[in-house]
Amino acid sequence: MIQEVVAYEYHCDNCGEVFGIENEGSTIFKKQEWLMDWLQNDEEWKYLNHKWCCPGCYNFDEESDDYKIKESK
Repeated sequence: MIQEVVAYEYHCDNCGEVFGIENEGSTIFKKQEWLMDWLQNDEEWKYLNHKWCCPGCYNFDEESDDYKIKESK
């Protein structure tokens, strides 16, 4: 039987790359809460200036000792 389902995925606020669980190979989540839990606990994605950024969209700035968002792609 075919059924319509609701699923959620997160796209980088800077470049649009899709967040996924690398070991699981999954990019979609059944519940928004599950997605946000995974995103918030991910070591590579960062929340910077009210944006969730993928690893390719930020650098560590040694002068300020903080992460900086790269220009949007």
